[in-house]
Amino acid sequence: GSEMCIRDRAIVEGLMPVTLAYFSKIKHDRSTITNAYTHAASLLAGFLWPVLFVASAVSGTIITSLFGDAWIFAAPVASVIAFWFFLKSVNAFFNSVMNSTNNEKFILVRDIPVFLFLIIGIVPSFEYGKIGVAYLFLGAGFFDLVICSFILSMVLGLNLSYFFKGLIKSALIAIVCFLFSYYLNFSLHQYDFSPIMALFVISVLLPIVWIFLVWLLKHELWKEVESIAHR
Repeated sequence: GSEMCIRDRAIVEGLMPVTLAYFSKIKHDRSTITNAYTHAASLLAGFLWPVLFVASAVSGTIITSLFGDAWIFAAPVASVIAFWFFLKSVNAFFNSVMNSTNNEKFILVRDIPVFLFLIIGIVPSFEYGKIGVAYLFLGAGFFDLVICSFILSMVLGLNLSYFFKGLIKSALIAIVCFLFSYYLNFSLHQYDFSPIMALFVISVLLPIVWIFLVWLLKHELWKEVESIAHR
């Protein structure tokens, strides 16, 4: 689970220069930049959220496949980390849009409260071990989501209702992928599939399920594929 989060974080960070350049071009039009931000968030969520939800659902299988049974205790922590990154990904382009609109100071306005939240909570969370620290970061992720959304609404006039409605299809796809992978993982273990074989079967079937759901719900990702195909 944590390995997938690291890879997905690298993907998000790799997109930052592209989004920064794009937002910079349209920074003088608030309605355009908020629509672009919403669209970009929807595209990222449609791709990233299912991966994170599946990583959380089968974290035990992933860990035992990569590191063996001795590391199975880390599965709950990996699941929480996946959900933390899910919360962080909602406003993954926050820094880019703030930099491109000359509102860099609000990045610090976001970072300071979240940092203080972690500092205050780190000692009490240690009493519960690694899972306690993981849940602390999950709480910080939710706090970060609230602060980012408030700043975007106040500074750029982002319509939060429209923004979060635009993420509903991504959430549905992620939930269905989570349930499918969880049930499939459970069934494969019932038939004594090894963790590596179970992970292989899940890796083969999940993309098919994902593509079907993207098409069925007419997600923004599918619209992008159609627009490219018709060029």
